[in-house]
Amino acid sequence: MPKQLFFVTVKQKIDVVLLPELFLGHYFCKEHKDYHFSSALPSALEQNKYLAHFASLAKELGVVIPFSFFEKAGQAHYNSVVMLNSDGRIIGKYRKSHIPTGPGIMPC
Repeated sequence: MPKQLFFVTVKQKIDVVLLPELFLGHYFCKEHKDYHFSSALPSALEQNKYLAHFASLAKELGVVIPFSFFEKAGQAHYNSVVMLNSDGRIIGKYRKSHIPTGPGIMPC
């Protein structure tokens, strides 16, 4: 997503920027293909360059960003959302238990 779109939100005094679910790639949840597991990312800022980028953007613009991504945690995988506060900190994480489903996907 172009950074310019985020600057428009600041001019409009918007507090939360809501991005589409799993916006980093195509929405693969209806497909049960093993190759999708290679796109899973960690939830730690220092290990996930995309999460770190949007945390920095949240801080720069003073907005909250729910960041949706396919998470890998050990051997488990989750369709997760990390809440990035307006100061760039992670203030919460939600691991969905209903999408996607299939082999290798761990329910919460």
